[in-house]
Amino acid sequence: MFSAIREHRFLKLSLGAVLFVATMKAAYADVVDVTLECPTTITPGGTLNIKLNLVSYADTTIAKSGLIIHLGNLDVRGPYVIPISVKLNPFERVTTEYLTTKFPADAPKGIFSNIGVGVYGANNKRLGQNYCLIEVQ
Repeated sequence: MFSAIREHRFLKLSLGAVLFVATMKAAYADVVDVTLECPTTITPGGTLNIKLNLVSYADTTIAKSGLIIHLGNLDVRGPYVIPISVKLNPFERVTTEYLTTKFPADAPKGIFSNIGVGVYGANNKRLGQNYCLIEVQ
């Protein structure tokens, strides 16, 4: 009798684990973890270099990306659509020299945290995003 109860508990636990994994896989399908390597300081009109690190949780194809530079007070530059083509396998890490562009020459001095990069699939679904914290000197 006790072995039947133990088997039932194990079956219940196993079924719960399968449902949890299936739910997590559905919730995170085509999701990409985006990490940015950005300069800590920049001068107005200087060159902005951003390195992009990507990790996918499922088979994913990134078709394009976008850069937005938000300088405060509703002063938004972009989005700049940047072609990028990356195929990722589950938990594969890809690092790429993503972007080299001129920072706006009329950018005010200060610390800005809304310099964002997003990556998108072919259907324009956002797959992931992150932001840089940069001081304009």
